[in-house]
Amino acid sequence: MKQILILGTFILFSACSKKVYDEHNSMNSLDWQGKYTGMISQAGQDVEATLTLNNDKTYELIKGKAKSTGNFAWSKDGQKINLSGKDSDLHFFVGENFIQQVSKKGEKVGNGNFQLHKADLSIVEKYWKLVEINGKPVKVAEGMSEPHLILKTDENRVIGNGGCNAFNGKYELNEGHLRLRFDQVAATLKACHDMSVEDEFMKVIGMVDNYATDGKYLYLHKARMAPLAKLEVVYLR
Repeated sequence: MKQILILGTFILFSACSKKVYDEHNSMNSLDWQGKYTGMISQAGQDVEATLTLNNDKTYELIKGKAKSTGNFAWSKDGQKINLSGKDSDLHFFVGENFIQQVSKKGEKVGNGNFQLHKADLSIVEKYWKLVEINGKPVKVAEGMSEPHLILKTDENRVIGNGGCNAFNGKYELNEGHLRLRFDQVAATLKACHDMSVEDEFMKVIGMVDNYATDGKYLYLHKARMAPLAKLEVVYLR
């Protein structure tokens, strides 16, 4: 009787342990919601794609100018997802800050390089190069510096260059509500032969009160107006 009781207790403990182990999976242990970018293989073609996964199990897939939306379902083990509709041939293993394209059986597609990585939407401590101002592309004239800004976490300082003069000041940032304001911004007083981009850039910095970003570009806005400026992140500075 004692042996039966011990055996029963062992079986119950093993079952409970397995249940706890199985519950720790990508679906409920990872912060998988967000935007992922990279290369995927679909219909025999390798394409650059952006896949957004939402908490309500809906998705948006952008490939070039084509966009599709729908729902996705988790696999029984909670490790993989499968898109719906015309994207039902797409399966992904969900990892920490990345998703890996796999076959229906869960095997890596191709040489395993079809990965999409989660976008880093933080805008601080990054070099943001000005590429558009008031809808116009920015071209750096000969002898001028590259217009840019960097939001430093140290004392919430902003530093940058308008193309001719360096500037610095303070900023207030609420990443949860995409709010951004600049304050006490001052610049050096050099004179250059073409100050038009710098003048517009400094005016925008004084106006902006919110922003948008996809990780690659930073858009500076005033209220609900069209973007006043578009900046592109540059690494290895």
